[in-house]
Amino acid sequence: MRSFRGLGAGALTLGVLASLAACGSGANGDADAAGNLRVFLTEPTSLLPQVDTGSQVSMATCANLMEESAESKKLEPLVADSIESKDNQHWRITLKDWTFHDGTQVTASSYVDAWNATAYAPNGYAGNGTFNIFEGFEALNPAGGGTPKSKTMSGVEAVDDKTIEITLTSPNADLPYRLSTNPTCPLPQAYFDDPDAYGENPIGNGPYEFQSWEHDRQIVLKKWKDFPGDEAAFSGEADTLTFKIYTDVEAAYSDLVADNIDMILNPSPPLVDRARNDLGDEAAERIPELRAQQFLAFPHYLEKYRDPALRRAISMAIDRPALAKSVLKNQAEPSDSLVTPLFDSYRKGACEACALDVPGAKKELAEARGNGFDGSVRITFTPANGNELVVKAIAAQLQKNLGITVKLNPVLPATLTEQRTNKRFTGIYFGGWGLSYPSEDQFLSQYVTGGDGNDANGYSNPKVDKLESQALATTEEAERAKAYHQVEDAVLEDMPIAPLYLKYLYSLQSEKADAVAPTGDLQMYRSKVKG
Repeated sequence: MRSFRGLGAGALTLGVLASLAACGSGANGDADAAGNLRVFLTEPTSLLPQVDTGSQVSMATCANLMEESAESKKLEPLVADSIESKDNQHWRITLKDWTFHDGTQVTASSYVDAWNATAYAPNGYAGNGTFNIFEGFEALNPAGGGTPKSKTMSGVEAVDDKTIEITLTSPNADLPYRLSTNPTCPLPQAYFDDPDAYGENPIGNGPYEFQSWEHDRQIVLKKWKDFPGDEAAFSGEADTLTFKIYTDVEAAYSDLVADNIDMILNPSPPLVDRARNDLGDEAAERIPELRAQQFLAFPHYLEKYRDPALRRAISMAIDRPALAKSVLKNQAEPSDSLVTPLFDSYRKGACEACALDVPGAKKELAEARGNGFDGSVRITFTPANGNELVVKAIAAQLQKNLGITVKLNPVLPATLTEQRTNKRFTGIYFGGWGLSYPSEDQFLSQYVTGGDGNDANGYSNPKVDKLESQALATTEEAERAKAYHQVEDAVLEDMPIAPLYLKYLYSLQSEKADAVAPTGDLQMYRSKVKG
């Protein structure tokens, strides 16, 4: 039986003690020293976690059924009292007593209704793909568009206020991990009364409570004094979190140097070097796990980029070690697999077409030309965080090694998100993908029809879908690794993306802040406060 149980009374006692200690530090009135942590943010489009699935704000305001503990470094029940399954396909979840910040009860319907709203295609929520493994998802997402047959998934039911039953289309041992992500956050009645207004003024159930959103200036959260979870494992130390909004990371960096903010997440390599020079080595903290991969995606819905020979030619013409060393200043490792060394299933050199091979690339290009390739490609990207330097270097390598024309198409982040979500790319897409939780499926689901992240390329291969489903149903570690090897090999035959490099994740921080990443996923609200 697959089973996750809630923590016992002993752990709860420790959480209460931690809570009292935190309250004691705030009561001293030293707000600048311990009370307020100021962090960098760009202007969000919404504070609804189902819309902005990677939102640092939502990570602080939402408590999920399952979350990774900062103490154990493992996935543990949070709002869930237990999550059980005998076959990894039929699941039963029971809830602890929990409320939203406005005092209303968190019930099974708070989750089930939120999941149905997210899975309902006409809502256009980015978290939609999270529920593609649920029975009945297809009824809310008809192939080719059109009007859905239903607004609710047949595979999820609120049996009573404390019980949720889930039926998946096939066994999936990763469901508890999926239930720790932003798209699975519960929603109170206020959301259903007015979704747009709720997106501006969210009511969460997590360790931090929303206070205000001054557009283009700041978002303020306050520590929720009634948070039912273990403080040490699932919360942070700051009494107040102020997300300072910037349009330019350079302006944010100037404020970091001037001690006007405390943290910048995921800075560009040049900015990391500057911080070390300006503020000392401790100002740039590297998260040790490799959880994020950059790539070039070839949209499968564009006829021009469907030819595997063209994809292999482009991949083989890129000098990844040179990118990592020179452009990225040794703050990345060249990719040679679809997954990262974080997993036991990782195989060094699994992606043979990820190694620089100019003669081989020219041979593949000749085949692509024979299939009608016109000799030019287009790369869409956002210039932020040093992306422009990387894309220009790639373009120069392709032009030199293949003799093709490369047109660059820089766009704003909002434009790129829209084109990705609605499959409107007109050429190759430069982007990245990171882990929300530690599972190979987090990377390989990008290649499953309708899978999480599949909107980057729209790739579809029934063989890959079947193999991934088999891997997810496997629980024995050695057999699971072998199953994922088969998935990876099948995907690499088609090369729907060209993996580029594994990017080191950094936090630039003041002397006051200390980043916390439970398993390599940096969450600003969990940061420790020094002094």
